[in-house]
Amino acid sequence: MSRSSVQIKRPRLLGGLAAAVAGAAAAACFSLIGAASRLEAHPIEIQAGAERLAAALAEPESESAPASSADPVVWAVTAAECGDCFARAGADLADLRADGFEVRVVRLAPSDRLALDAVLRENGEQLDLPAVFWRRGAEWRAAVSLDPHTRALLRAEFNPEA
Repeated sequence: MSRSSVQIKRPRLLGGLAAAVAGAAAAACFSLIGAASRLEAHPIEIQAGAERLAAALAEPESESAPASSADPVVWAVTAAECGDCFARAGADLADLRADGFEVRVVRLAPSDRLALDAVLRENGEQLDLPAVFWRRGAEWRAAVSLDPHTRALLRAEFNPEA
């Protein structure tokens, strides 16, 4: 029984294809690693400019801002010109309320948005609305998204046993 060997007629083409496949696989791995790190929600600790953050959240037009509450308070923030931003996030807001959070929806005026953006930049983040802010004792924290991962983060922040 005679066995014939396979001859590669265009080795450079084969090498190029192999390199392209390896590059695509590496890019896919890095993309998945990046996505996984974003899914691991972690709070932004506001260490610089906390007083300006409190001022920006206290003054703007607010849809619900009771004077005090026994529930943990979460400020869900968007721009004043975005009328339907929170309509799209209604389920997440309702879920936060069902989890026992008092949710204060705040529409920022442009000047307050600039102040909030400056505070987040000082803390190494970029403002991406809608955003969520809360307090743990005297410390302000933030998450620059409003999604199911933020809800899980807040539950863990206020109820670590859950």
